[in-house]
Amino acid sequence: MNTKKLFSVIKIKEVYGNIPSEITTLAADSRKIKEGSVFVCIRGNTVDGHDFLDSAIEKGAKVVVVEELPGKMREDIAYVKVPNTDRALAYLANCYYDYPSEKLRIIGVTGTNGKTTISTAINDILRGQGYKTGVTGTIVVDINGNIFPSKNTTSDVLTVQETLHKMVDEGVTDVVMEVSSHGLSLGRLWGVDFQTGIFTNLTQDHLDFHGTMENYKQAKGLLFAQMGQDIKKEKVAILNADDKTSEYYQTITSASVITYGIDNKADFQAINIVYREDKTEFDLVYPSGTQHIEMPFVGKFNVSNMLSVIVALFEKGIPMERIAEGLQKIKPANGRMERVVEDEKRFVFIDYAHTPDGVEKVLDSVKLFANPKRKVFFVIGTGGNRDKLKRPIMGKLASERADFVIFTTDNPRFEPWEEIMEQLAGGAIDDNFECIGDREKAIFRAIELAQEGDTVVIAGKGHETYQIIGSKKHPFNDKEVVLRAMQKYHL
Repeated sequence: MNTKKLFSVIKIKEVYGNIPSEITTLAADSRKIKEGSVFVCIRGNTVDGHDFLDSAIEKGAKVVVVEELPGKMREDIAYVKVPNTDRALAYLANCYYDYPSEKLRIIGVTGTNGKTTISTAINDILRGQGYKTGVTGTIVVDINGNIFPSKNTTSDVLTVQETLHKMVDEGVTDVVMEVSSHGLSLGRLWGVDFQTGIFTNLTQDHLDFHGTMENYKQAKGLLFAQMGQDIKKEKVAILNADDKTSEYYQTITSASVITYGIDNKADFQAINIVYREDKTEFDLVYPSGTQHIEMPFVGKFNVSNMLSVIVALFEKGIPMERIAEGLQKIKPANGRMERVVEDEKRFVFIDYAHTPDGVEKVLDSVKLFANPKRKVFFVIGTGGNRDKLKRPIMGKLASERADFVIFTTDNPRFEPWEEIMEQLAGGAIDDNFECIGDREKAIFRAIELAQEGDTVVIAGKGHETYQIIGSKKHPFNDKEVVLRAMQKYHL
C-alpha cells in the first residue's frame, strides 16, 4: 500500500528516517510481521509493544509507529512518533482496509445482557429475507454463513477492520456487531460507521475494568455519542425505555431515537404477554398498528430482546408480517435459555447468565412458567480474576429466587475456587444451597435432586465449551454433562 496515503490519516509528531513509498502489511503483533511491514507499538495491560521493536525489525518491519523513541535507532528503519498509538492504529487500519464500514449497513448492539441473542436473531431473520449478512460477537464471526471462532465480544481494532473488509469482499451488505464496553473504551471501534445502535440494558458487570457504574455507563454510551447524522445514512438509536440509562443516551446522540419497552411507555411496546416453558406470545403496539407475536424464546427479558430486534428490522423496511413470521421460525442462540431436552417431566435449561441482572432475570422468567407447586434448582458459578463485587449479590439473588442453589466453579482462572464459592455463598439469605467445586458433579447433583415437574437451570457458561483453570482451557460442555447426568439417572 502507498504510505503517503496511509500516513496522511494520522497526526504525526516526529519522523526519523525515510518512510518507504510502499508497505506490505500493517501489524500490532510482532509475530505477524512480514518483510516490508508497518509495526504499531500498542501498550496493553500486560504487554507493551515497544518491548518488541527489535523483534519486529528483525522480522522485516520497515516502519515502526511509537509513542516513545528507542535509545538507539537504525538508519534503515523509519520511526514515526505519535501521541497515541491506539488511536493511530485505528485510523491506519481503517485506511489500510479501505474504509470497509462505509460500504456496509452496520447495526451495533451494546448493553450488559442480551447482545448475542439480539444479534443472532437479527442476522437469522435478515438472512431469511435474502439479505447477505455478517455477524461479529461473543460466540462466532459469521460471514454469509461461513463460521469462524470469536475470541472476544469486540475484537482488536485490526481484526475488526480486517473482518469488515472480508465481509465487503464476500458481498455482505448488512452486519450486526456485538459491541462491548471494553471494545468502546479501548478504541477498538474507532472509525467504524454504525448506521444503527441498540441499547439493551445496563446492570453491574466489569467493574474490575471500569471501576464505577458511571464509567461503565459512559463507556457504553460511546456507541451513541459517535453516531453523528450522515447525508448518505440515516442514523438510528434504538433504546430500552425500561432502563433509565436510555434517558442519558438520548441526550448524547444526534441520531434519531426509537424506544421499545414492556413496563414503560415506548414507541414499540409489548402487551398481553403469555409465558410458556417453550415459547412466549404477546401483542405488539407500534406506530403503524398492532401485531401478534409468537416466538420460541422464554422469559420477560427475551420479550425485551425481541422488541429491539423488531425495531431494527422494521427500520430496515421489512414488513411487520414478515418479521412476525421470522420470529416464529428462528431458534435461540446456543446457551441462551436453551432447553436441553424436550422432556415434559423435567425442564432443564442452560444459560449464559453471569451477572446479578442475568441471574435475576433468568430466575424470574422461569417462575413465570414453572409449576408453582414444584421446585427450581439453580447451578451457578462466576469467573475468577473478574469483578468480585458482584459475587455476593449473585448469591443473594440466587438463594432468594431458586428453591435450591448449587454454587460451583466457572472459569476460576488463577483464583482459588474455594474463595470464589465462599463469596457467592456469603450472599445467600438462606441455607438452601450446597457448594460443589467440581462443576460436573454439581450438575449431576442438580439433575439427581430434581423430581418430576421440577425445573433446573445451569447458568454461567451457556455456549462455552471449556473451563479456564490457570491459563489453560480445558474441554467442558454444560449441555453434554446434563445429557450424561440424565442418562445416569434414567431420566
